[in-house]
Amino acid sequence: MPDHVIGDGSPQSCTSAAVVDTIAKGGVITFNCGPRPLVIHLEETAKIFNNTGPKIVIDGRGKIALSGGNARRILYMNTCDPDQIWTTSHCQNQDHPRLTVQNLTFLEGNSSDEQRYDGGGAI
Repeated sequence: MPDHVIGDGSPQSCTSAAVVDTIAKGGVITFNCGPRPLVIHLEETAKIFNNTGPKIVIDGRGKIALSGGNARRILYMNTCDPDQIWTTSHCQNQDHPRLTVQNLTFLEGNSSDEQRYDGGGAI
């Protein structure tokens, strides 16, 4: 059972803002964007916050693709970034969040202009 659902059954309800806002809440997240496959073009990176777990699941149900538009990272998770809220006094000993991404496609992610934290364009 999901904690959060992105969309109300229509493709128009599955916006970049809805994705970013919902992923920031953590928990088990699914999509309800209609019966057809959908690409959601993100206008900003969706961020995982350390204190929204311990378990975070993002399930695209085999119909959702998230695109960074060749301009941005799609999903950001870094337990040592203090902006993502430490849950212990040292980031190295945080045992969560534990992220599962399933049945979801990532397209056109790009982290080449990331100056503070290097890493993947998708996650």
